[in-house]
Amino acid sequence: MTPFHPFSSPAAIALLSGLLAAGSLRAQQTWIVDQQGSGQFLDIGAAVAAASDGDVILVRQGNYPPFVVDGKSLTIHGARVQQGALGPSTAPPTVEIKNLAAHQRVHLTELLAFNSTTPNANVFVHDCAGSVWIENAFSDSYGAPGLVIARCADVVLASVRSQSNLGIVQASGAPLAFPGARLIASTVHAYDCQFSGTHGVLQGPQFPLPSSQVVGGAGLDVVDSHIEVRGGDLIGGAGNGVTVGSCVLGGNGGDGLLMRTIGGSPPRVDLGDIAVQGGSPGVSSCGPTPQAGGTFVVVAGSLNFLPGTRRELALEHVVLATPATLRADVTGMPGDLALVFAGRAAPTAFAIGLPIHLGSPAFGLGAVVLDGSGAGSLAVPVAAASGPIVIGLQALVLDGSAAAYPSNPATLILP
Repeated sequence: MTPFHPFSSPAAIALLSGLLAAGSLRAQQTWIVDQQGSGQFLDIGAAVAAASDGDVILVRQGNYPPFVVDGKSLTIHGARVQQGALGPSTAPPTVEIKNLAAHQRVHLTELLAFNSTTPNANVFVHDCAGSVWIENAFSDSYGAPGLVIARCADVVLASVRSQSNLGIVQASGAPLAFPGARLIASTVHAYDCQFSGTHGVLQGPQFPLPSSQVVGGAGLDVVDSHIEVRGGDLIGGAGNGVTVGSCVLGGNGGDGLLMRTIGGSPPRVDLGDIAVQGGSPGVSSCGPTPQAGGTFVVVAGSLNFLPGTRRELALEHVVLATPATLRADVTGMPGDLALVFAGRAAPTAFAIGLPIHLGSPAFGLGAVVLDGSGAGSLAVPVAAASGPIVIGLQALVLDGSAAAYPSNPATLILP
């Protein structure tokens, strides 16, 4: 297990002094993006281009154009990104993270990404040897998967909702469905996320007419990847009935979880405390009888179920002015003992079979017993700091039988 410093009140109060001793925690600079002109940049892309490894970008209220992070360690908080007039043309992803070296980290917190221009993916994370954390995010896509992760060694998703509303129709008239999220040759840990597939196709004078049934998209499409999912929902999209001549063709519902291979390592999915549902079939007046989507469809690979109820960690404020008090809220089962740690965000390691997302040095902030409603809060004084710092937090929760459960990790930004 990653070594932790012992719990003590002085250690908690001196949290930053200990963490500052780890130079890798210190960011270089904080940049402000503000469309109203009160920051250094008017759009996120310009801030990303100017930033150096380890910088923090805080985005103020507004709708911003797409951006790309290419081979940089950055923390980006509060981005609301939107692109496109609705149309059939293919566009770049709304948000793209790529080409991270093993020592690099990207944190996206409070991300909203909206797409209506049919890119290959709304949020696209690919070819990353380093770690990517996406937290408290919403991806809403038309004509593309909401989220695609491809060829990435370590991706953490916490409280991410990714949905693909409607598919597209090819020039031939064949409709295409898309998943809420697609993983290709990657390793992912997801906590309390929701992935929903398409439930129809884009229609209008600018689009071809469907010539065959419209099926629903899968909630989560896992291709040659390993994902551990704790909490949340996987929802297959509904099949849609379309009129072709005098016939209404109803499409099959999408699968809640689809596991398949394209020739790589067979996929593996570990599920804990999660709801999975297949999509409902469309209405049909002729043609094949449409079928409901499967809850689990395992074309290849192994599906495993994790015991226990998920435990969650939430921060009152992701961006914390210092000096201040950090409040960490933990939810689980009544009587649980939650131990909260802070440290350097690191590639996932396993201790006693549990995923740990913090590297050394990591500090125990304190412990709290969850009340009768399964909730508890820990307040930690945070000393003033010079310069921006990005810290990871995670809780280890013990139940009455001393069985251990990990919470999701969370990012704390001290600008």
